[in-house]
Amino acid sequence: MHSSIVFLIPGTHSASVKIIFDSINGIRSISNIPIKIVAPLNRAMPLLRGLAPEIFAGVDFIDTDPSGGTLADIAVTSAHLLSMMQRVRADISTDAPGSAYVFVGVETYADAFIECAFTLRRRFGAASVFALDTRSENPAACPVDNEWSARPSLAFRATLLTFDQRFEVRTAGQTPMKVLADPRLGNVSMAARRRARRQMNVSDDDFALLVVSNESSMTGTAQVARQTALILALMQTANVRLLIAGRRDKAVPSWLADLSATFPGRTRFAGMCPDDTGGLYAADLLLIPSGERGISNLLCFGENARGPEAVEGQREHGIAVLEEDANTDAVDDFVQAVSLLPAQAGRGVELLRDSFVLNLRARMNLRFGRSLYYAMTPVR
Repeated sequence: MHSSIVFLIPGTHSASVKIIFDSINGIRSISNIPIKIVAPLNRAMPLLRGLAPEIFAGVDFIDTDPSGGTLADIAVTSAHLLSMMQRVRADISTDAPGSAYVFVGVETYADAFIECAFTLRRRFGAASVFALDTRSENPAACPVDNEWSARPSLAFRATLLTFDQRFEVRTAGQTPMKVLADPRLGNVSMAARRRARRQMNVSDDDFALLVVSNESSMTGTAQVARQTALILALMQTANVRLLIAGRRDKAVPSWLADLSATFPGRTRFAGMCPDDTGGLYAADLLLIPSGERGISNLLCFGENARGPEAVEGQREHGIAVLEEDANTDAVDDFVQAVSLLPAQAGRGVELLRDSFVLNLRARMNLRFGRSLYYAMTPVR
């Protein structure tokens, strides 16, 4: 068991800082392990504005502002990384060995990291050094496993942490890899959301439930029964719109086609994935069927959902993403609560729906930190 988690951020990009603070609540939900953040604080602190004060509890900062110029003028070299580690060793007590060291945003300084990876492994042990690739999606031309496989010197020297959720991604060459839950899943810019809702004829006051269809979902299964019950419960309020998206090589299953026909005028077809993803950004709640977990990358959430007009600090909307076989307790509780309401209790259903969606988003916010903690925790 590690005695602390040390996040090292050589280049203080807003994405790198935010993604680490996205992990803290999840880590804190299962462990009170000390957390240290090593970064150039002059540039990091402005990025932390607006965060709740309690998130800083138990978090120590170690300043590594470079000398001889601004950070933007100084390339992240292996010497710079090693100097950061020396600074860390001066601040971390030798009485508490066994920390986990996570290099954040390693894709931006991969060569420098690999140059000093052997030294880091020798000093701290291979099980203590982690490289976090923060890209939310890796293009087909350069997927994360192919890219890191071309860097054989990384093998056996660190564990690569990635958000690439394809099933085949488990090792890059000989480099061990751990797949994390991406905290940016479901984040779309308000501009992209407004564009998609206009395209799908969904008003600002409507609640959009989007179902990614899967022809392998057969009528009579427990998953389909639960999914049907959830759709029927949500559709009890008149302002709910049912959006259906599919894959070009898969037909809409008959149970979903029959169900959508019972809501004339309230059903929209959002196109195929990934060929026409724009309509997906209109959703308030996205239901992904069993066996389609890899579609989270195809949905192009994160940076790609923001469009060319994206700017730093732009407002975002968080879509609640529900995998069909996950959070079944929350789904069953919601469906049962709705069934206990009297007929035509539209406002009551809305209140239950809003609470249900908030619950799903809260669970989503914990997934990344928990997956990160378990990725660094030795299995006993």
